[in-house]
Amino acid sequence: MNELRIGVFVCNCGTNIGGFIDVPAVAEYAKTLKGVVFAQTNLFSCSESGTTSIKEAIRENNLNRVVVAACTPLTHEPTFRAACMEEGLNQFLFEFVNIREHCSWVHMQQKELATEKAKELVRMGVARAAFLETGEMTDVDVIPSALVLGGGISGITAATALGGIGIKTILVEKEKKLGGILKDLYKLYPTGEDASKFLDKKIKSLMKFKNVEILTSTEIKTIEGYIGNYTVTVKKGEKEKEYKV
Repeated sequence: MNELRIGVFVCNCGTNIGGFIDVPAVAEYAKTLKGVVFAQTNLFSCSESGTTSIKEAIRENNLNRVVVAACTPLTHEPTFRAACMEEGLNQFLFEFVNIREHCSWVHMQQKELATEKAKELVRMGVARAAFLETGEMTDVDVIPSALVLGGGISGITAATALGGIGIKTILVEKEKKLGGILKDLYKLYPTGEDASKFLDKKIKSLMKFKNVEILTSTEIKTIEGYIGNYTVTVKKGEKEKEYKV
């Protein structure tokens, strides 16, 4: 393995993180961690100026790993991976540490303790980054069907949405009837709507879709495979059936 040259970027996210965590202290702590050769704070790491500073740091400090401590990777991880790639750093040598949802937002009244937790999260992110390896994106075939597990109102809603866009869907419910706990309720809050009538409407809407198969009194026996290519074996009584989803 080449010498580790890890860069750590701690984001204020405006006041979302900086208002509840001592961000400069977290960045200073990061500098003490093994393999870290550069650490800085950013007001908004995801902004153009933020990503520019990350790219400059990669280039000027010859970084071979990047750790960003910021918000949720669901929204901005692609942004930071792209910044790494623009500077010739493999995108899989990037690690994202969520110190907003996992720290500042849940410890708003405990700034000192939140700061210590953020340091620990960054420490773990840096430790993981040390073991990251280069990789490549690959395309895989995705089976155009879905299995929804559970025939409560959430499962019914999900299966209805999938059916509505033409996806072959299998809805699996272990009880004899769909509805989950909703079928045991009398009225819905806050509308006061009759729960059974509401449930009946939802089930009738679901039943309209010929591409949705409903399996009641059925349990999952095995699930094998990976995202987009699962093989699911279900069991109803003594009979078993296999689905590709």
